[in-house]
Amino acid sequence: MDPSQLSGLDLSKVPSHAIRPKGVPCVGNKADGCWWSCDQCKAPTDVSRCPGPKQWGLTFDDGPSGNTTALLDFLDQRNIKATLFIVGSRVTDNPDILRRAYKAKHQIAIHTWSHTALTSQSNEQIIAEMSWTQKIIKSAIGVTPLYMRPPYGDIDDRVRGVLAAMGLKVILWDRDTNDWRLNFGNPTNYNPAWISGNETKWIDATVRGEDNPITLEHDLTVEGIREAMTVIPRITDAGISVLPVGECLKDSRWYAEDDGSELRTSSAGAISSAISSTCRSERGWYATVGLMAVYTIVMFVL
Repeated sequence: MDPSQLSGLDLSKVPSHAIRPKGVPCVGNKADGCWWSCDQCKAPTDVSRCPGPKQWGLTFDDGPSGNTTALLDFLDQRNIKATLFIVGSRVTDNPDILRRAYKAKHQIAIHTWSHTALTSQSNEQIIAEMSWTQKIIKSAIGVTPLYMRPPYGDIDDRVRGVLAAMGLKVILWDRDTNDWRLNFGNPTNYNPAWISGNETKWIDATVRGEDNPITLEHDLTVEGIREAMTVIPRITDAGISVLPVGECLKDSRWYAEDDGSELRTSSAGAISSAISSTCRSERGWYATVGLMAVYTIVMFVL
């Protein structure tokens, strides 16, 4: 990793839980260190629901991809904003899609560089996953995200400690659409009707004031986006406010460059300025992409 990524970080308060090898399950139904992958343990700092009544935090993981364009078209038509958790390595092929999403005032957040299980990584590797993703996003759109979601929800107190030292806010979810099961020819025989049925229950619960979910969806495949297009109109028709997570939290600081004076969704001037500045710096963009490619190769070898 780049030594500068460690500069200024205080890791002295990070718990010393062991690295958890990929594919090794926890013993029993509990694990030390509030390990979500073992028993879905959530720490007080983990955000998984919107706080307000009749709110719905709309999130999509794993983009940007070529399929993200169809989702953006749909959301634009309905003037709906979402939080997009970005896989850094996928920005190299789709920077224009990311720029479009940001310019449309969607919240851009981090989903690591390589979509790896973070509890299987060392502290230094976690920092690299976050920092390289922040760098390539900033190279594309001019801002540095402060929100992140761990792939697979895989997080424990050690990972939380590293992320806190980096000033990152952890976003999990309250309701999982399981739309990823529709991917790749649907090998699990997952019925799309199950997604619709589940979301009908969530909509009813939200209308009754029993839930204000943050939902987990994906913009990597056509199948997942198709289901989102089917369900989202039913959510809004029920009188529920569909929002990016940062907006439902009433947080005015989505990016390190925000001064906290206003919600990012209303700062169109800052968005245009950031994108214009970034587009003028193509040499910096390609230099960043080159460094990211080296990091990807190193991570693959390790």
